[in-house]
Amino acid sequence: MDQPPPSSSNHKLKAWLDNLQQESWQLELLISGFVIFLLIGAYEPLMEWRQQIFRLGLSSETFMALLIPQVIVMGAWLSLLINLMLHVLLRGLWISTIGLRYVSEDIDYEALQLHPRFEQFLRRRIGSFDLYIERLEKLCSVLFAFTFLVIFIIFSLGLFLAGMAIVNWLLEELLHWEGTLPNKIFELCIVLIGLIYFIDFLTLARLKRKRWAARWYYPLYRFMSVVTLARLYRPLYYNLIDNPYGRRLGYGLVPYVLALMVLPSITYIRDGYFPTVNDDTHLVADHYDDSPKDEQALVEPSIPSRYISNGFLEVFIPYLARMHDPAIEANHPELEPAKFTGFKLRGTVNIGKANNAAADRDSLLTAMGEIHQLYLNDSLIVSPEWQFYVHPTRDMPGLLTIIDLGDAPRGRHDLRVETYSYSNINVLFNDSLSWHTVATIPFWLDR
Repeated sequence: MDQPPPSSSNHKLKAWLDNLQQESWQLELLISGFVIFLLIGAYEPLMEWRQQIFRLGLSSETFMALLIPQVIVMGAWLSLLINLMLHVLLRGLWISTIGLRYVSEDIDYEALQLHPRFEQFLRRRIGSFDLYIERLEKLCSVLFAFTFLVIFIIFSLGLFLAGMAIVNWLLEELLHWEGTLPNKIFELCIVLIGLIYFIDFLTLARLKRKRWAARWYYPLYRFMSVVTLARLYRPLYYNLIDNPYGRRLGYGLVPYVLALMVLPSITYIRDGYFPTVNDDTHLVADHYDDSPKDEQALVEPSIPSRYISNGFLEVFIPYLARMHDPAIEANHPELEPAKFTGFKLRGTVNIGKANNAAADRDSLLTAMGEIHQLYLNDSLIVSPEWQFYVHPTRDMPGLLTIIDLGDAPRGRHDLRVETYSYSNINVLFNDSLSWHTVATIPFWLDR
């Protein structure tokens, strides 16, 4: 049966797409350059977002789940930046070959007067200059699509992990089956479903070609398509793998994503005699407010500087709700909290009470101060005068006290901070409350 002639609209669409395809390199370069500029500018906001998640995680373990989207976004950011920079580099090479072809056209092997062995090798490996330009053009065009396909894969992986974690958490809350056999079976089933889908993706839809797999794999495929939002990348994926050149790139998708995850973790250890564990032999920059800070510095007690010249020592201890609240509740079970924790609406619409009018600030200050002890050169500082304080640079709530150094001699002194809490902020179960040394901060008094 003869095929019906193509409609006028379809012919115009094809002609428009063919013309756009020839001129797409200009759009590719424009978009790549603009996006690279935006990605470089986005680095600082992404780091600030990471620090904010770390702060939230100090108050509630629930917020640590936000690390999943943060890691996914950082992975996508790194992948996009690397791919687009590589794309701009290859496009620049392609443009240079076009310019060179205008000057010298194709490669004249006879004019080079090479030995036949070398000439045959170069003809076989290089071929004509036009074919080299065509290969570069094809690689650049596919790489641009490949870049966004990788981004969608990373986001899909994050959606799968986050979705399954949320479902598992909800079922644990509703059915209280954490650690039970049904819980383990459910987790195993989810892992197997994800693994089967991953194998099909990795083998470029091989399971979809097998007659024996079609009946049982189709429902799993539809389920995973919804969970991972596969419709976002499905056209790119199948258009890429429907030809031999694209299939070769397709087989490199997963190794490429894995390489992006592994390469940033590679570290060369060069300081063989320098210990990495912070102890009394180290001078830790996080303990001094005038030193650069990272996320870890948020949880550390600190003083203004390692050099003290005015005879008064400010000591700040951050309030870590996950670590300190159990100790406060154990010492004062009847104490009213200052705030009602949880999600509230504040702004144009206000829903939910935040502040507790029944709270006694003096009792709160006493209870929070009781779980900290300060030692100056191994001598306990009796009844330090604590004040609630929000650190101006760290934006962390906590306690501040000012110690009068009195007649302390000029030179080095050691401040030791002990806290009644769990031993580890990340291990709050199967642990007991006790006194722990959280910091030993040396400083030098100059009179």
